[in-house]
Amino acid sequence: MQNVQSHTRPLDDTKILGTIVHQPIHFRKWAIFCLEKDVSHGEYLNDRFYELSEQRRFDIYVDYGDIVELSNKSGIEAFKDAIDDYYHAYVCGKDANGRQLKQPKKSKDLYFFLIIMPDSIKQEHLYTALKNKINTDSPVIS
Repeated sequence: MQNVQSHTRPLDDTKILGTIVHQPIHFRKWAIFCLEKDVSHGEYLNDRFYELSEQRRFDIYVDYGDIVELSNKSGIEAFKDAIDDYYHAYVCGKDANGRQLKQPKKSKDLYFFLIIMPDSIKQEHLYTALKNKINTDSPVIS
């Protein structure tokens, strides 16, 4: 049996950390959807993202996101309705006459939704329902 040497070099983590895989995009308009009981977690995430961006740890700017607070008794439909309302109000916006637009305004802005999964709802059902809602009705990263 012949001894075959590998021609691959060992992985150098220090060189990988400084590379950009994707184009960094600033978070200027984004939202956190959560139950009342989870607002403090949403505020913590907001503060942490902002602090990390201020320290230039992300190579992006992260503005504070909106926290959309739902009743602690909210179920899947309430989350879907909140996402839909937020999407239409802030992503689609209104025309010059004040009428609600159905489609997003032409913009290069990227919109992002973060959902804190409540432990009171069967999570796989909530995750699937919300992911389908966001992917089909609202072309927003979640």
